[in-house]
Amino acid sequence: LIFVSTKYLSDGRSLEMRRREKKPALSRLFDSTMETVAEEMLQARVITGSIERNPTSDAIINSFLSAFEFMDELEDIENHCVKFLSVFYKIGGPFVPAGDMIKRRLLKKINSELGIELKLVNI
Repeated sequence: LIFVSTKYLSDGRSLEMRRREKKPALSRLFDSTMETVAEEMLQARVITGSIERNPTSDAIINSFLSAFEFMDELEDIENHCVKFLSVFYKIGGPFVPAGDMIKRRLLKKINSELGIELKLVNI
């Protein structure tokens, strides 16, 4: 995840390409309740106040992803993922299956592609 644009999956597609495939559905979901999503992401300390004041799905996702560049401890990565995913479960409704999908994909990609054993059990 730290190397989103350069790490390639076994089928030759980058993580960035895979993220783009699911982005329209996630964007539509975020757009339907953008203010709530932004407020909860700010409270979880996933985004900044400036993003919360002018939220977009791209800004929220990019904020989440950019934080990985400053993490070198597995515990920090796990905590960051838990904060992000907890917002999905807190909002509820269609955010729950979206959170489940993101959690499965994060675990699969981080564990297999980066070779670390990430566990997200605190959600």
